[in-house]
Amino acid sequence: MYFDFCVNDAPELVTNIVLDTIFNIVGDKTYCTPRKPVTAGKTYFVYTTLGNGVICYDNHTFEVGQGDFIFMHPNEKFSYRCKDDTWHFWWFEFKSEQQFAAADTVYNLAVSDFVMCLFEQSLVYAKAGRWDISSTLFTSVCNILQHMLLTTAASKHTENLRIAEQYIRENIQTVTVGELSAHLQMSERTLRNMFYSTVELSPKQLISKIRLDSAQQLLENSLLSIEEIAVQLGFCSQFHLSRSFKERFGIPPLKYRKFFQR
Repeated sequence: MYFDFCVNDAPELVTNIVLDTIFNIVGDKTYCTPRKPVTAGKTYFVYTTLGNGVICYDNHTFEVGQGDFIFMHPNEKFSYRCKDDTWHFWWFEFKSEQQFAAADTVYNLAVSDFVMCLFEQSLVYAKAGRWDISSTLFTSVCNILQHMLLTTAASKHTENLRIAEQYIRENIQTVTVGELSAHLQMSERTLRNMFYSTVELSPKQLISKIRLDSAQQLLENSLLSIEEIAVQLGFCSQFHLSRSFKERFGIPPLKYRKFFQR
């Protein structure tokens, strides 16, 4: 077991974060803190680099592994221990009005060597008495993690949107919002929130948009009648297609075809 740490007994507000405790712990199966004193208003941050640990406080129990991190706001019964044979982690304690991620939630990100270097240099400067620099470096880590969380979520939404659009096109005649949410393995509410955050449309509106965009292409590039296009694209009637098309493009589909082909 190995410890490297620094604690500031008289922290001062030098940045928007008041950082006062840093630990780099290489724990083995004997590592255990059965009762951790809690300071009101403090945030406790842990990032696991190897192995597994168990963290308990209030009514929460978290199992953390490699790449997991969590911002904690405990009130009582704070304890943590190595789960198996190894738990290596960084531990920071600070006060700040800024929130970088939802508290009491385990996130997983594989960070770069650069971020690990920021952890290490934060401890180096703290041990040199430069808690101002140490706090700035740790703030940078938190900002990087926040950015990674946002971009990861955006990438996931983008991929889910691609899958959703593909499913709609492949099942355009019969697709429903319920079937789409089942295909993506998410609730209709989650699906709706994802669509609003990425394309600012509801699932029903996206289905309608894809149907009308497809109708436009068929009017331009096929000899299908308006009725045949309506059936092929899942409109309940030719009238439904004509009305929806005019609302979207400002012109009925038959006039659009004549205008396009002239």
